[in-house]
Amino acid sequence: MTKKTPEDKIAAVKAEREKLDAKYKQEKARLLQRQQREQAKITNKKRKDDTRRKVLIGAAVQQLVNQGRWESDKVKRMMHSFLDKDEERALFDLPPKSASET
Repeated sequence: MTKKTPEDKIAAVKAEREKLDAKYKQEKARLLQRQQREQAKITNKKRKDDTRRKVLIGAAVQQLVNQGRWESDKVKRMMHSFLDKDEERALFDLPPKSASET
């Protein structure tokens, strides 16, 4: 077995360092991907919770109207000022919003 020269030793250390750098980059990418997946779960849960709250608020208002505790005209006026999309306005029998109203 021949004795390694200092140049050979430096080359071996560089090769080992490059190998470790590649492993580090792979592990870092894997962890980043895992973090992004978990963040997406949080974002999706928040969005679903927000949608559920809106549905429940709508159900509560609709129940109040059905019970006669709220006037349906009051809700219709509120929706008239709130809704901009014609397809949404049609759900409440509201006329389409003209371009001059926007």
